[in-house]
Amino acid sequence: MYFHIFWIPVFPYAKRVYSVCSHCRQSLTLYQMPPDLNATATVVGRKLKAPWYYYMGLILLSIALLLLAVTMIIGAIASVS
Repeated sequence: MYFHIFWIPVFPYAKRVYSVCSHCRQSLTLYQMPPDLNATATVVGRKLKAPWYYYMGLILLSIALLLLAVTMIIGAIASVS
């Protein structure tokens, strides 16, 4: 799960861990799993990383701030000259 603004992901804030039976297609959430499967799923869930595009909002905001700073510096240099 991730926080988004106008469907642009800004940053992830939670992970959903669940298992799906390949035979009957029953899905179990982390809290419905038996203890041994729950322990394995917890370890696997901690190792998973969020995809880079879940940080797209932060990347775009950083680029916008960088461009703003460069524009202001160039404007200040041009007005001094």
